[in-house]
Amino acid sequence: MGLEKQNTAPLVSIIIPIYKVQDYLNDCIESVVHQTYTNIEIILVDDGSPDRCGAMCEEWAKHDARIVVLHKNNGGLSDARNYGLDHAHGDYVVFVDSDDRIEPPLVQDALHSLMEHNAQIVVYQYRFLYPNGNLAPDPGSASFPAGQLCSAKKALEYIWQDQVQNFSWTVFAETSLYDSIRFPEGRLVEDMATTYRLFQASHSVYFLGKDLVQYRVRNDSILSNSNKQIITDMARNISEIDSFASQHYADMVAIERNWAIRYMTTDYLWLYQMKDRLPQDTYHKLKQMLMDQLHEEIADIGWGSVSNHNKLKVLAIKMRLMPLFARISAMRSGRAPSSRPSDV
Repeated sequence: MGLEKQNTAPLVSIIIPIYKVQDYLNDCIESVVHQTYTNIEIILVDDGSPDRCGAMCEEWAKHDARIVVLHKNNGGLSDARNYGLDHAHGDYVVFVDSDDRIEPPLVQDALHSLMEHNAQIVVYQYRFLYPNGNLAPDPGSASFPAGQLCSAKKALEYIWQDQVQNFSWTVFAETSLYDSIRFPEGRLVEDMATTYRLFQASHSVYFLGKDLVQYRVRNDSILSNSNKQIITDMARNISEIDSFASQHYADMVAIERNWAIRYMTTDYLWLYQMKDRLPQDTYHKLKQMLMDQLHEEIADIGWGSVSNHNKLKVLAIKMRLMPLFARISAMRSGRAPSSRPSDV
């Protein structure tokens, strides 16, 4: 069941990929159906979830005609998001993770900002939702460029300076921007591989200084499952963004490569945390791969152009001072890595 676009009120598609989140799903959907902007299409994509999620989606659809339930074989987060996009009818689209909550005015505030500033994308902020129910601001929010309307180039610079995170669930965009952009299926850390392309496709991005998402912090981190794919996929994403920056923004290569070095060292830290749970030959092969790519990143711009924070982390790695490196990394970002199963 779809919704008709009403006269002058744009239809907004809210896409929620769903997999093994029965403990959080009702909380998520409840926050979506209570949006203050009502002309919305809520697309629940049951990605072959083996628990009660599929039945829960159907129950919600009985009570709200705006809800569309799609059932499919499990294909991963990217595949579920793409499937939702293929069935979306809205003028605008927003993604919500099925274990998160969104604030009641998210759609209204984002749509108003987009239309007021003639932007194609609105990026908003978020808070952490902890297991005890407490909410805390993102530690990086102080550098968020709130209230700024800027070009695609400037928006990318904000990403590469870590003033903005490239999370798909903080992006409200014209649906047409996704006509030639899809999430990479079968790959983890898929937001990193997609958001920069979305920015590049737009003529302007507006940064809305409001906390409109409650990002649920969960204890079942994918890092605890020794998933080596996150290591290789992160490195692959970074390599692709390196090539993109070199091709399109030669004057920002130093900024982008410093961003790349930050995330390569984070990738190295994640691998180190998996060390005791991976076969030793696998660990050493991945370690060598990361070190080779890290050296390439540094060679591209020269040691003199590497930031002081990055120099400290690289030296800590080379001197095998991983506890020191972990402290430096935490001090630099102030953020917990996005490592929930639904995020990667």
